[in-house]
Amino acid sequence: ILNNSGCQKHLYDVVVGGGLMSTFAFGGQAPQNPVTDDEKKQKNNMLQSVPAPSEPFTLSDAVGISSAAYGKAFSVLYPAQVLDPNGLDWPISPRSESPKNNSNNSSNNNDNDNNNNNKVAARRYQFADGGNLEDLGLLAMLQNKATRIAVFINSVVPIDMSTNYCDAIPDSDLTAAADTQLTCVFGYCTGGDTIQKTFVRDQVFSQGDFAALLCQFQTELLAGRSAVAHTTYQVLENTWWGIPGGWEVEILWVYNSKVSGFEERLPAETQAALAQGAQGPFANYPFYKTTFQNPPQSTNLNANQVNLLAAQAAAFVPQTLGRAPSELLESGADTDFTVIIGERSFLLHSFILKQGSPYFRSLQTSGMKECSGTCTLPVELVDPQIFEALLPFIYARRLGHVELRADALYSLFELADYLQLADFESYMGQKKVQAEGDKPPFQAMLDCIKDHVKQLRYQERSKWLVQECNRAAKADFAAKPLKSVFFDTLKQHCVDSECYMSAAWCAITMPGADLARDQGLIEGALGKAAHTFGAYRLQTDLQWMVTFLLQGTQPEPTEGESAIRLHTQEMKIKRLESELEELRCTSASLEATIQEARAKLQALTDVLQPPQEGGE
Repeated sequence: ILNNSGCQKHLYDVVVGGGLMSTFAFGGQAPQNPVTDDEKKQKNNMLQSVPAPSEPFTLSDAVGISSAAYGKAFSVLYPAQVLDPNGLDWPISPRSESPKNNSNNSSNNNDNDNNNNNKVAARRYQFADGGNLEDLGLLAMLQNKATRIAVFINSVVPIDMSTNYCDAIPDSDLTAAADTQLTCVFGYCTGGDTIQKTFVRDQVFSQGDFAALLCQFQTELLAGRSAVAHTTYQVLENTWWGIPGGWEVEILWVYNSKVSGFEERLPAETQAALAQGAQGPFANYPFYKTTFQNPPQSTNLNANQVNLLAAQAAAFVPQTLGRAPSELLESGADTDFTVIIGERSFLLHSFILKQGSPYFRSLQTSGMKECSGTCTLPVELVDPQIFEALLPFIYARRLGHVELRADALYSLFELADYLQLADFESYMGQKKVQAEGDKPPFQAMLDCIKDHVKQLRYQERSKWLVQECNRAAKADFAAKPLKSVFFDTLKQHCVDSECYMSAAWCAITMPGADLARDQGLIEGALGKAAHTFGAYRLQTDLQWMVTFLLQGTQPEPTEGESAIRLHTQEMKIKRLESELEELRCTSASLEATIQEARAKLQALTDVLQPPQEGGE
C-alpha cells in the first residue's frame, strides 16, 4: 500500500479482496452506502453502487499488471516501487464492514473522505503479476465458492517422470513432482525457495489427493496424450485466503507438457520445424520462455507459437472430459438448450455444444434470438436419427449406436460436415467404429456399392477417376503388380484421398490384379482416404471400384470404363506388335547369319573335297 507521497506503508490486520467487480468499476472509491448484512439476506439487494473511477481500467492496464512479474521485488526497493502499477482498491469482503477494521485502517488515509463506521475506504495499492501471490487463479475462484473450474497450468517446469506416482509411497514429499504453483495448493510446499515461501499459505486440497492427480497426468503422458485430468475434491478451509471450505469442486486440469501423440499428428512441415530445436521457429516448445523467447523482444510469443501451444492444450481435453459429458447426455440432467428437428426435440447442454461444434458455437454467439435457448435445424437437411447417433461424438468424441448401413454412414459424414465436426473424419479414419458399430466402415461401403452400384456408377465424379486411370494407363502401369501400381501412382500424382482411391481403382481394373490377394491393400487405401479426406466423398467416388471384391467380375462397363479397356487393349496390341516386329528383325538377322554360315560351310567343303579323276 502507498501513501500520498508514493511511499510504502505497512499493512496490519487489513482485509483485501473478496467478491467480484466489473472492470468498468475497478479503480474507484468504495461504495458510499454499503449494503448491510440484513439487506444481503434479500436476493434482490446483492449489488453495490460505487462512484465512477476517475479513469477507466483498460485492457492494456490489465495486461500490464499481469506482466509485472517484477512487482514484488520492486515493492521493497525505494524508489523502484514507484515503477509498479498502482491504483485504488477497496475490500469487497463482508469483514471490511466491521468498525474494528475501519478504525484500524482509516487513519492516515486521505484517499477517501467518506470514511464511516460501516466500511473501509479505498486505498492506493501497488499491483503486480498474480504469480506473486498465486499463479493459477484457482484460489480466487474458490473464494467465490465455484464448483466447476478449468485450470490451465502453462508452466515451464515439466512433470517429473522419474517417479511412478501410481505407486507412490504414502506421505512422501511430492514438492518437486511438478511446478510449485500446483504442488502448493495440495500442501506440498517444503522447498523453502522464494516462490514456495510466497505460495506456502495456498493449500486448499488434501495432500492425500495429489499422488492420484500426478498418476493421471503420468498415465496420459506415457500414452502419448496431453497431461489432462478431470477430478473432484473436497475444498479445505483456508483462513488466509478467506476460503471457508466444506464443499466439492470439480476441476479440469491441463498441465503444459511435451506430448508425443500430438506432435506425431502435426503436418510434416510443422514436425520439421519442431525438429530444428533451439534454432527453429518453435525453440523451447512447449516450455516457452517467459521473457526473451523471441529476442530482442522482452515478452513476446508470435502467433504460430501461441496457436501450436493452444492446439496441444485443447487436443485431448474433449477426450478427458468424455466421461462427464457423456453422463450428462445419458442422464439428461442440467440441460439448458433445445434442438428441434421436425417433430423431435433434444434437450442438451449449450456449453458442450459450443465446445464440440463450431456450428452451434456460431449460432449461440451470433446473437440470433431464435437460438438463444432453442434452435431448430432443417429436417430436410438433418435426419433426427442420425443427429441422435452423432450426439455422443459431439459430447465425448465417440460414435453412438448406429447401424452402419451404407446410407447411414454417408449421412453421418454429411451431418458431421454440416455441424463442422472437423475431427470426425480422423475418428472414422482410425476405424474406431469397427469396435463400436455393428459393421466396420469398409463392409458398410461394400454393401452400399453392392446395393446401389448401377445408379451410382453414373455420378459426375466418376469422370475424374476415368481421367486418373487413363493417366495411369499411359504411364504403362498395367504390367506391374497391384502394389507397385498403387504406390507408383501415389508417388507421382497423389496429393489427396481421391487420388489414393483412383490409384487403387486403376490397380484392380488392370490385367493381372489378384483381388483376393490385394483386398487388404484396397481396404487400407479406403481407411487412408477416410482419414485424409472424408469417407462420405469416397462413397460416391468408389461406388463401383470394390464391386470386384464382391463379385469377382466387372459390372457392365460404362462408356468411360470401355474407353479405359479399349486404351489398355490398344496398348497391349502395340506392345505385341512391337515384340513381333522385334522378332521379325531378329528372325531376318538370324536368317542372314544362317545363309552366311551355309556359304562359308560350302566353301570349306569345296576346299576339303578331293579332286575328281581326270582333273589337273
